[in-house]
Amino acid sequence: MAFGAFSKVNLDDLESDDDEEAEQRRAIKSARVKYETAQNAFKKRGSSLEVLKLFEEADAAMQPALKAGMANLEPPELEMVLKGRLHQGVIFATVEHIPNRWARAKRCAEEVLQFDFGNAHARWIRASALASTSDGSKALQAEAEEEMRRAIQCARTAGKNAEADQWEEGLRNGLRASAGIPGAGAPGTAAEGAAASAPPSLASPPATAGNGAARKEAPPPAASSVGAAAAASVSASSSPPAQGAQDAQIEEPPPAAGSAGGMQRGF
Repeated sequence: MAFGAFSKVNLDDLESDDDEEAEQRRAIKSARVKYETAQNAFKKRGSSLEVLKLFEEADAAMQPALKAGMANLEPPELEMVLKGRLHQGVIFATVEHIPNRWARAKRCAEEVLQFDFGNAHARWIRASALASTSDGSKALQAEAEEEMRRAIQCARTAGKNAEADQWEEGLRNGLRASAGIPGAGAPGTAAEGAAASAPPSLASPPATAGNGAARKEAPPPAASSVGAAAAASVSASSSPPAQGAQDAQIEEPPPAAGSAGGMQRGF
């Protein structure tokens, strides 16, 4: 009797696990379609509130598979989610009138950098966010400038010399203006932001890390777009990579060519 009850409990647990795995598989399948739809819309229309909504819908569809955190995702799923975060970071950085946009841009960048601390565009986004919210703080401005230097170094390491040169010139002329930040001497209309943000893309599948996390590289911004090249980066020291996920690499999408303040297509 006791043994039978014990067996029933175990069987119920197994069935519950199977149901949860099935739910996660369905969530991943649905989210993949939504992420692809969002990325295609980003390629065609650039940064806009409508495209942001598509990425948010993809994130919502993915939630059942994110209960244990991103570090427990398989490389293909992790890459998919982080590319979505990188795209959203670009949208927050280039489209005005989004509530709390710089905090959200910074958060997206730091999520990417937890798994790919050498992602130049995520560092660019973070640097722009820090510079735009420094409010005269010398400490925050210094952190933003240091982050931009890391973005430049990461870009050169990745062979993205056009972006590195552009960011370096902007850094010499003043970080806020160089980043093409709306409200800081650069155009900030939603239309320009949309044209400036090209969709992030992965050139090659991320390498599997010890815990299944994959490393992705962010796409390079367009050489001609000042705002695109301004993607800020998060410092590895302030946002340490997730344990066991240091080897995951994500590739960034390049900003739209010819867009002022947009990123070149090249993720």
